[in-house]
Amino acid sequence: MVQFDTRNFRLQLDLDSPVRAAQQAFEDTAFLLGIEFTKAITAPEYDWPQGESPRDIVNFGQLRSSQRLVFDGPFTARYEWNTEYAAYVYFGYETRAGNVFPGRPWVEKALETTDIAARYQALYLRYSVG
Repeated sequence: MVQFDTRNFRLQLDLDSPVRAAQQAFEDTAFLLGIEFTKAITAPEYDWPQGESPRDIVNFGQLRSSQRLVFDGPFTARYEWNTEYAAYVYFGYETRAGNVFPGRPWVEKALETTDIAARYQALYLRYSVG
């Protein structure tokens, strides 16, 4: 707010509104990124590498449905996949029999195909003008 008269000039900034807009845009962007992670897990390029096996990265959906988004602070988010085999799927592994299962880095895939900065900016503008 700016107040002005002939004797005084007073500038008062309301920083609560832009901070609230930034925080809401951050949270919504984090939720949208989580959707992109889920899409990347389900992407058809991650077929199970054993011929005609009916299994794939999704299989029974436990990995996909285990995704959790945790906000550790106003502008800090953490994603978790709480299955005992998430790291094996993500980084790949080799069985004792010598079968190699390549990693399926769904986080990188989602980040490569999603313009997070543009999504955040659009949301911030929507909330700050709102």
